[in-house]
Amino acid sequence: MNQLLTDKHAVIYGGGGSIGAGVARTFAREGAHVYLVGRSAEPLQEHLKSLPRLDVSFNLVSRGDVQGRPLHELSVEEVMAPLQGMRSTLITARAAARRMLEPGAGVIPWLSSGSVTA
Repeated sequence: MNQLLTDKHAVIYGGGGSIGAGVARTFAREGAHVYLVGRSAEPLQEHLKSLPRLDVSFNLVSRGDVQGRPLHELSVEEVMAPLQGMRSTLITARAAARRMLEPGAGVIPWLSSGSVTA
């Protein structure tokens, strides 16, 4: 059976959540070597260095979105909170991109969600 991700190395941030766990299981089923990582920068850098290569860096970490409340009820702080999450996602993507430079290829998807209901 030909698997889509045979021998690819995939790092999944937020793999403990329901979507991340589903992505991790699917990637593994498709033949990928799957690594689940946390939020701290230093272990992330060390983890990325230890991989033989990095083919997929998938970020599913929550950005602190407020769900299910009308926009007019949110404080400025609640509206701005996802920007910090986006900052973390960008830092993660840049670290992955640097690791992908030498082989010259890789994929960096990230998943975001709506912040509020109107």
